[in-house]
Amino acid sequence: MDKTYKTEFLRSFLIQGLPEPLTRASSHIQLFDNYIADTRMRLRSIRNPDTRDWTRVLQQRFPTAEKAGAVLKIAEIFLNDEEYAQFRIFEGTEIRKNRYFHEFGGKNYEFDVYLGSLWGLNLARI
Repeated sequence: MDKTYKTEFLRSFLIQGLPEPLTRASSHIQLFDNYIADTRMRLRSIRNPDTRDWTRVLQQRFPTAEKAGAVLKIAEIFLNDEEYAQFRIFEGTEIRKNRYFHEFGGKNYEFDVYLGSLWGLNLARI
């Protein structure tokens, strides 16, 4: 088994909007995903509005053969500002979303509210 990848079990559901008690003003992170054409890679910038801190990551993601779409393998390289600047030429197909976190019934959920051209798309992830 390749130990350079982590495994993510993905269950996503379409939702109308944020469930109570969450609101758009609730604590969240901002995600800026730039997909690199003809690859399984993306540049992800993560901003915490509360602290104004940025995290930048180069990710490779692909489904495993067992359950295509439900189980993903992910490799990540965390980049400093100078390294990220070298990859900026790949920016262009950016998807922006705000991610909220909440626990219901002992399970942690992530709620993604998409912005820009995907406005109105809302997902819950377990």
